[in-house]
Amino acid sequence: METRPCTSCKGTGMSTHVEGFADRKCYSCDGKGTFEAFDNAAILTAIKGRKEGTIKSSMVSYAKPNEDKVFHSRCYYVWRLARFHGGVDMTMPVMASVFTQGDPFIAELDTLSDAVAQTCFGSNMKAAYRWGRALGHF
Repeated sequence: METRPCTSCKGTGMSTHVEGFADRKCYSCDGKGTFEAFDNAAILTAIKGRKEGTIKSSMVSYAKPNEDKVFHSRCYYVWRLARFHGGVDMTMPVMASVFTQGDPFIAELDTLSDAVAQTCFGSNMKAAYRWGRALGHF
């Protein structure tokens, strides 16, 4: 399975926040230094709604004890961005980005969330149109 170095610690597994203080385990990768590629099907199964072609209407943003933090964060990211881009939840998805900080597969997760929005909500541009008008770009 493909692995890539964590973008927060640059693959060292350690991070220094303040010069002169001891390094500590990287929060993003949990000290591993790398992230493994994700399985699209597993993420789609985790966010799938009850009806065909839908996603869950709510999802917990944090991993429960004994859950894989990285997998859960990726599921939350895809779910949250799909809802945002699909126009269902128009508040900015800031925390989704915080939970996936350091993940080198973020571009692939963005592509997956766009595909989910397109499939489930008919568009992946509804947020762009609304926020673009609000910010004077359209």
